[in-house]
Amino acid sequence: MEKDIGWRDWGLVALLMGAGVFSMVDRVALSMLLEAIKADLKLSDVALGLLNGVAFGIFYSTMGVPLGWLADRWSRKGTIIGGIAVWSAATAACGLAGSYIQLLVARICVGAGEASLSPAAYSMVHDRFPRRRLGTAISLIQVGSLLGGGVAIFAVGFVYAFVEGLAGPNGLIGTMRPWQLTFVLVALPGIFFIILFLFVREDRQRFAQAKPGTKPISIFKAFARARAANSYLLIGMSGIALALYSLSGWTPAILMREFGWSAVKVGSIYGILTMTMGPAGAIFGGWLCDKLEARGVTTPHGGIAFAAAAFALPCFIAMGLSDSPTSMLIAIACAQFAISVPNGLGPALIQLMTPNGARGQMSAVYVMTMNLMGL
Repeated sequence: MEKDIGWRDWGLVALLMGAGVFSMVDRVALSMLLEAIKADLKLSDVALGLLNGVAFGIFYSTMGVPLGWLADRWSRKGTIIGGIAVWSAATAACGLAGSYIQLLVARICVGAGEASLSPAAYSMVHDRFPRRRLGTAISLIQVGSLLGGGVAIFAVGFVYAFVEGLAGPNGLIGTMRPWQLTFVLVALPGIFFIILFLFVREDRQRFAQAKPGTKPISIFKAFARARAANSYLLIGMSGIALALYSLSGWTPAILMREFGWSAVKVGSIYGILTMTMGPAGAIFGGWLCDKLEARGVTTPHGGIAFAAAAFALPCFIAMGLSDSPTSMLIAIACAQFAISVPNGLGPALIQLMTPNGARGQMSAVYVMTMNLMGL
């Protein structure tokens, strides 16, 4: 029997969405500061790519599995709180870095900390929402990451411009460069989120409904129960992740290099575009999925994702052929909407296909695959 959904349940979704926004701000901030870091530390694009993708992505992806295991067997709330503390401290450490190696290590720790959020969040929401609302609930959580990319581009651009305006003739504030102080400032909201999560009451519904003596199953058994479906889902969504991360990771630099845009202009135009089109796509995908489920269509998640990817492909081609900011932004807007539609559907389908006691781990495998391929 489906339990009633109350304001506390939607409040949890809102808090998890907010945490997703914050995590993406800390993650994407580097993209906005690439040019300043490159000039200050005299780095190549290869070195920047290692910072922006591989260093973060490998640890963000692989640490999710043990943290998903921890969420399944210990506390999902505690796992999220610990993760926020680690990635916030590591983001601040990026601002204290005085060399490339120090910055690299700090980015690795940011990735390791952020790996805690998604596996625990998906599992918490599954325990509170019935199947007919799960697509919308998880899509709203995913809106956090999509909205966070835009917020990061918008906010970090203005924070950096403000800090740069306070800098002296040599580009320093005290002993810190503007890009370093920007990292420290964007890490501070982590304290606020840790306090909020301390007041969350964890719902242990899945364990209360399990048969007496039932133990959480291994990740291998969970995957094997729907081997073909899991494989197709992971492969298909990996391609979508690759496109989405490419779009968010390099578009600011492209606009700056090709059209001479400043960080503030990128933040105010591309940032706002990302904050609107990405969430709109994710919300539409979740709404459409739940609507089709209500009309008797069995698990429409994959079909919606396929249609969205097919629509996004010509949009990405148009980006490559654009020779003006206007045509580029139109193509980006359409691509951003389409590629965001499946964002919450993959995690929702994982929850539906995975038995109790392994959802955190399977969610971690999903996140790991998406990010090893995407980042």
